[in-house]
Amino acid sequence: MPTYLSPAGNPEVWDAPPPGYFTEEEWVAAHPPPAPTPEERALARDAARRADGEAALARVMRAAAAASPDFSDAEVAAVAATGVYPAWAAGASYRAGDRLTHGDDFPPYRVVQDVAFAVAGHEPGQSATLALYQPVDDGHAGTLSDPKRLVPGLAVEVGLFYVWGGAVWRLARELGLAYAGREPGAPGMESYWTRIDGV
Repeated sequence: MPTYLSPAGNPEVWDAPPPGYFTEEEWVAAHPPPAPTPEERALARDAARRADGEAALARVMRAAAAASPDFSDAEVAAVAATGVYPAWAAGASYRAGDRLTHGDDFPPYRVVQDVAFAVAGHEPGQSATLALYQPVDDGHAGTLSDPKRLVPGLAVEVGLFYVWGGAVWRLARELGLAYAGREPGAPGMESYWTRIDGV
């Protein structure tokens, strides 16, 4: 005997469907799943980033073994989303373009120029070392739904969205690097940053 779904969605066995009952296909068509919540979308986006990052990391490892360090920006961004980068270490050497972490800092850092010997006291995250290590936020798109985290020293781009002080801001004019005194809400920065309300 076939199974039909009652108006409440309960499966029942009948020879023929009673009035108001549905086949499984009819039920699915008449009752589409609810739209995902913002939290569910964020979780799905993070899961997709992790999967993309793991795939890119596998490619990076294969390419490193073949001594071929040329990776696309998308692959670098995918790896960034996983948070898998080597930690900065005194005495190590780095090439321009390398990504690395330092302590619990977020985001990771991009090596700006070759560093033959990393010196203790000249770690990433200091204003004095921005010529060597700049923070990058490859893990966020800079869109309204996926704004980048604004941290001191981050290179900012006109038209992208950033989170600062618990609010979302859009950069309206060329600024270069965001550092103390150039962040949203700072005196004189009104024409650079537009606060996005209702987000």
